[in-house]
Amino acid sequence: MAETADVVVVGGGVNGASIAYALAARGVTRVVLCEKAALASGASGRSSALVRMHYTNEWDARLAFASFPVFKHWTEIMGGPSVFTHTGFVNDVAPPYTDALRKNVEMLRSIGINTVALSPGELRDLQPFANVEDLGAAAWEPESGYADPAATVEGFRRRGHELGARIRQWTAVTKILRRESRVLGVETSAGRIDAGAVVVAAGAWAPRLCREIGLEIPARVKGLDTVQVTRPAALAQPPPSPTWSSSTTCREATSGPRAASARSWASPARTGISIPTRRRCFRRGHRRSAPRS
Repeated sequence: MAETADVVVVGGGVNGASIAYALAARGVTRVVLCEKAALASGASGRSSALVRMHYTNEWDARLAFASFPVFKHWTEIMGGPSVFTHTGFVNDVAPPYTDALRKNVEMLRSIGINTVALSPGELRDLQPFANVEDLGAAAWEPESGYADPAATVEGFRRRGHELGARIRQWTAVTKILRRESRVLGVETSAGRIDAGAVVVAAGAWAPRLCREIGLEIPARVKGLDTVQVTRPAALAQPPPSPTWSSSTTCREATSGPRAASARSWASPARTGISIPTRRRCFRRGHRRSAPRS
C-alpha cells in the first residue's frame, strides 16, 4: 500500500531540509522528505556556508536578508546550539568595478542591510594584514559570518521532525508521477508515495528528475577548486570571511587555525556527469578541483 503525503520534498540538503521544516511549521501535517543518501551528503555538506547578504541580484539579497535572523537567533528559533560563527564579511573588487560595487551597496542599504562601501585605505584599517594595493573598493557587512553546513541541515531536520515531518534518508526518488499536468506523487527506492505536491530541491540531480516530466532546468555542474592554508601565527584572530572579485571565498576552517576557500560541489559519479578532477600540491596547502551544480 502506498504511503500518502500532502507534500513530498525531494533532496536532503539545506534547501530541502529547510523547506520541510517551513512547511511543517506552517501547519502542513503530512510532509515527507526523501534523500537518496544521508542528509547533507551532496553540495550542502561541502559548502563554504557563508552567511552574508551581499548579492548583485536584489531578490537574492532580499532572500538572504529575510533568512539572516534564523542564523543570528538560531538557538531561540530552532533550538540547540548555534550553528553561526560571527566574523563579518568583506567583498572586495578591482578598480574597474569600484563604481558598480558602490551602487550595489546603495541598493543593499535601501533594503535595510547593514553594509558599507570602503576605500582600500579603510579596508586596511579594518584588516591591517590585508594587501590592498590592487583593490578598488570593498563592501563590509559587520553582522555576517558563516555557518556549520551539516549542523544547519541537522537543525532543520530535527525541528521538522519535531513538528511532524517524516524524514526518509537513503530513499531515492526515481520518478515523479503525474497525470497530464497534475502531480500524483513519486516513486522511490522504498515504494510509492502519493502526494498532491512535490518540491524538487535536489541540486545537481534536479534537472534529470524534472526533465522526465517535461521541465527543462538550465542548470549545469561546474568544477571549482578548494585550498587549505595555515593561518600565520601573527594573525591571532580569524579574519572576516571575504569574497574577492575572482569569486574566490575564504573563511576559517572548523578544525583549527586554518583558512579555506571553499564552494559547494557534487560528485560527478553521483550526478552521472563526467568532470575531470585535478590535484595540485602547494607549499602550504592542498588544492583540489571538485564539481558542483
